[in-house]
Amino acid sequence: MIRTQAVLRSIVLCCVLCSSPARADRWGANVAVASDHVVHGVSRTEGGPVYQADVDWASDQGWTAALWASTLNRYLPTDPQREIDLYLGKYWTLNKDWGLRADVARYFFSPNGPRPSYDYTQAHAALTFRELVELTVAWSPDYSGYTYHGGSVLNRSTFNYELSGRYPVTRWLSLTTGLGYFDLQELFGVGYWYWSAGAELTYGRVSVATSFIATDDTAGHLFGERQADERVTASLAIRLW
Repeated sequence: MIRTQAVLRSIVLCCVLCSSPARADRWGANVAVASDHVVHGVSRTEGGPVYQADVDWASDQGWTAALWASTLNRYLPTDPQREIDLYLGKYWTLNKDWGLRADVARYFFSPNGPRPSYDYTQAHAALTFRELVELTVAWSPDYSGYTYHGGSVLNRSTFNYELSGRYPVTRWLSLTTGLGYFDLQELFGVGYWYWSAGAELTYGRVSVATSFIATDDTAGHLFGERQADERVTASLAIRLW
């Protein structure tokens, strides 16, 4: 949702700034309401609505940073009710078509319940083509997983591979798609596939987006239908500056 959109906006802004040496650093802020908060094809809100906001920054040297926050709508009252993410990254323009991005993110969840902390760190490396296609590899050294059946494994290494696309149909309308694989071998001895297709309409400072998101049967077995069933999501975002 808004988190991915904020990172993509920072990438696009870096492309503009890197091609114009005289331009100053840029700041931005957004607020949004979304019908769901989905990461790697799995809902973090049990399919419930959330409120989100972010502040992002991009420099003319290709550096990007973002602070992103979301409410959570978990099924159990003892589960975290808020998520706050911090990003720091660098974008390199390789040539007129290709770019390379690397960033590190830290994910914080609160309040802490009876389970060990959900907090984790993730590093990303992405190759982009004309801001239309992006291939991303992500690694986390301290991911904790909890399954629908009550099993849990703490602080293990995970990998995520994702191919995403964004095609501008008109000045205001873009089509989006994605295919990913989340490798949970060190946690549960398996991994799962997820995919999405959607559209985003942007006019001025307002963006409206919708996506169809699905996972394979492995994700449903691990996390249950509330989190890993097929779903249609929608969001409304307003850029404040």
